[in-house]
Amino acid sequence: MTMKLTTAKLMMAAAFGAGLAGAAMAQDAPNFGGDEDQAYAQQVWQAMVDQNLAGEGAIMSFPYPGTDPHGMMLETFYSRATIDGHDGALVVKRNYGPKG
Repeated sequence: MTMKLTTAKLMMAAAFGAGLAGAAMAQDAPNFGGDEDQAYAQQVWQAMVDQNLAGEGAIMSFPYPGTDPHGMMLETFYSRATIDGHDGALVVKRNYGPKG
């Protein structure tokens, strides 16, 4: 089985960013994918690494069965993190599936 780290990263950034959605709605439409977004995503990733939720030495658990489009096997971890002064839920979902 192969872990889709890219999916995990994107889901983490989305889950953490969802807590900030109320503030973002009051502003102009955000420009996703720019330098600022990439820097923020790197901070989210680093928080995940610091909590051993990603990267080498990441905590492993017992995967449970999943369904499309989430993957054949899943692991989900719930935590909290403070990123750039914003505190919120940190949810990591690892997707496993057959090669390809």
